[in-house]
Amino acid sequence: MKKAFFMLILLAVAFSGTFMSAEQNVIIMGGQPQQQQSYSSGGDPITASAIAAATHVNKMMWWGAGCLFGLLGVGAAYLIEPSPPATMLMGKDANYAAIFTENYKNTGKSIQTKYALYGCLAEGLLISLYYLFVIILFAEVTDDLYYY
Repeated sequence: MKKAFFMLILLAVAFSGTFMSAEQNVIIMGGQPQQQQSYSSGGDPITASAIAAATHVNKMMWWGAGCLFGLLGVGAAYLIEPSPPATMLMGKDANYAAIFTENYKNTGKSIQTKYALYGCLAEGLLISLYYLFVIILFAEVTDDLYYY
């Protein structure tokens, strides 16, 4: 019961970022506020796609998926490819769009997998600490004078 309650709270925290404002109108790069389109309008599609993927991938959701589903969450994070928003590719040529999309998918998948793995490791650590606590508590309560 306690584990289910903990997992529900963790799920609520993980998906709370999904329901918050999805639009980020101002991004701070190099100390200067810039509009969202400015980092995707540069000449280098690889750098622009890496920054866009780091901005748009929901890290807490994937951390929660790794924590809730363990290795299945990590596997899902590895298999699911994020796609860039179409507004980032408007007005770009086909070569730029292809490079941007491919790098966005690779970078996003890497971020998703990393955070799902962090969640899986956090769950494993919490479960290990719980069982260690139970073993220590049981060892303190029981008496070693019982022989069967």
